[in-house]
Amino acid sequence: MFPILDSWQVAFYRQAGEHARERSRRHGPTGSPLLWSAVREDLIINAAAFLDLRRWLAEQDPESARWSLMGGLTELRMLDLLTWSAAQDGESA
Repeated sequence: MFPILDSWQVAFYRQAGEHARERSRRHGPTGSPLLWSAVREDLIINAAAFLDLRRWLAEQDPESARWSLMGGLTELRMLDLLTWSAAQDGESA
């Protein structure tokens, strides 16, 4: 599974990707930020938060399809949704 690196995701992870590139011995073909590495680090660092989010989703209205569908998403897809929301909130601020 791969992160959906659209313009919102690229903007959100650009700085973290540049830091990952600086820490890495191997660079992308153009020396571009290592965005996938930054997403991976975010997933690892926030593993406990994703468990908390899953618990919270499980406590929501079981009759609501929205909550049950969200609870079935992978952590990567949850992260996509969260970063899209954060990036859009930042742009509208």
